[in-house]
Amino acid sequence: MALIGLVTTYFMVLGNWHYARATQYVDADPQRALAEIIHSYNAFPADIHTRMIMFQYLQRVQQTVPAAINQDLAEEMYRISRTAIPGYPQLLLDRIGYLVRAQRCENECGEIMEYLLRNAPNVGEVLTLKEE
Repeated sequence: MALIGLVTTYFMVLGNWHYARATQYVDADPQRALAEIIHSYNAFPADIHTRMIMFQYLQRVQQTVPAAINQDLAEEMYRISRTAIPGYPQLLLDRIGYLVRAQRCENECGEIMEYLLRNAPNVGEVLTLKEE
């Protein structure tokens, strides 16, 4: 049992180390921050904070780097982020932004917006989107 605890602690510390590096790079180098957050997730996938911001970091890369984002990668990261806190307003707002930039909004943007207006109508960004 002690060995299991040691191994778990090692991977948790490794995940936290990568997470800290990701937050350090997020403004200066979004691509590197995304790579670090992926390393953090791979080291310790149980960490809710890592899962929660994974899609946000991908979306940040999409905003700042003119390269196309792999759709399968984006969908997997969105799926992982949704496991942290399903219905988290910031994640859903990031999803709308991603879909708009990827020109894939179709029905999903409307469905997300309806959900946000029903469940998070007082979130500032939701009110801004509603006005637009």
